[in-house]
Amino acid sequence: MGSEEPAAAGSATAAPPGNTSVATRPEPAGGDFAFYRERLVLATQEREGPLPSGRELKRYREADPSAPRIILHEFRAESRHRRHLEREIVAGESRRADRGQLFALVIILVGLTISAFLIQGGHDMAGGFIAGMDLLGMAALFLTSAVAMRENEPAKKPEQKQVAE
Repeated sequence: MGSEEPAAAGSATAAPPGNTSVATRPEPAGGDFAFYRERLVLATQEREGPLPSGRELKRYREADPSAPRIILHEFRAESRHRRHLEREIVAGESRRADRGQLFALVIILVGLTISAFLIQGGHDMAGGFIAGMDLLGMAALFLTSAVAMRENEPAKKPEQKQVAE
């Protein structure tokens, strides 16, 4: 479109039968250079958030009087649904963490109980080995969970000290 020349006034040709004709731009007033002096003005409008602006809602109301009410109703329903899902996710993660801690406690208690029975039965090396591995596993579990929690925390910004002049 930028390198196209305007069609001459008398050069319009008839479209072949069965095809639609293409509209051509009329020759601009002011000669050949007026074609290149035309400007294209674009307007954009930005908005934040899921709801249309008041101006947009007014245009929707002009098209259909019930449109703003429908849009607001859908927004409220979507918000309720999203909050419900977020509550379910948080509750599920909390239950999973509690369940993991309970299973870890059971495994540790079972391991220590077996090691105590082995030591009382005269198998000091086996009982000591199982107790040591159980305690070592428990320490590793706590250390890895602490590191994972630290990685999930948002990064803290260092405080900038202002220099007094």
